[in-house]
Amino acid sequence: MGRINSKIYKTICLLFLLSASLWAKDGKIIDGISFIINDEPITLYEVYKYSKAFNIPINQAVDILIQKKVEDREVKLSNIRVDSYDVEEEMKKIAEKNGLTLDEFKDLLEKKGIDIEEYKEELKDKIKKEKLFKKIASANMRKATEEDLKRYYKNNINEFSIPREIDIVEYSSSNKGELLKLISQPMYNSPEIESSEKTIDAKKVHPKVLYIISQTPEGKFTPIFKAGEKFVTLYVKKKKDMQALPYEQVKDAVFAKVMKEREKEAIREYFEKIKAEAKILVVRKP
Repeated sequence: MGRINSKIYKTICLLFLLSASLWAKDGKIIDGISFIINDEPITLYEVYKYSKAFNIPINQAVDILIQKKVEDREVKLSNIRVDSYDVEEEMKKIAEKNGLTLDEFKDLLEKKGIDIEEYKEELKDKIKKEKLFKKIASANMRKATEEDLKRYYKNNINEFSIPREIDIVEYSSSNKGELLKLISQPMYNSPEIESSEKTIDAKKVHPKVLYIISQTPEGKFTPIFKAGEKFVTLYVKKKKDMQALPYEQVKDAVFAKVMKEREKEAIREYFEKIKAEAKILVVRKP
């Protein structure tokens, strides 16, 4: 007999693994290969675990896992490099967003039972994908023209409008964790949280805070931000008398939104094409 093609041999081996699946006492398969995409297997266990972890339908879990396999392969093919410095810098950014120093953030991870080295590896993969996405977007999207920007501004005027007054409930605490609990459980009460209802004049609010409020829907909490020595979140009750900001004043924001949408579309189209060309073998549907 001649030599077996390496790809065919690998596929045969993967299919053979299917016969070594784990079986429950009632005879139901609890593991085994579900799909093979470009010679990379996706097991039934992975599909069920992902579906349960994120509370999504099985078919949606399959789509996401296939997407992840395709992205991982593209990262390898693109030979993108990420070093320890990149990872540390990304961790610093995450820490700062949460009002923590890098050391405090690492301590928090350890307290939650998260292995720092494993976290760094996951972060490294995330950074690689972000670099890949930027590379794909820059090569495949067209820069927005003045006409494009004005059209987007006109069709999405509410995105560039601010209220004259806003009814809010301000919650503050020196313990950020208490505010996080409040946001996830609106009926949560804590002696460490101070609250007060206010109607604020948009003209008298700091531009950064006003932007945060304008991006938060009514009936929702703003992201937590630092104000002096305390952490603050605002519950937006009602936005009154919405007024559109002049185009020239928000032109940069319009450009950023248009290009962000084009970036997402360029990445989506790129991977749709890659998936259409991928070799996907259905071994057993979940």
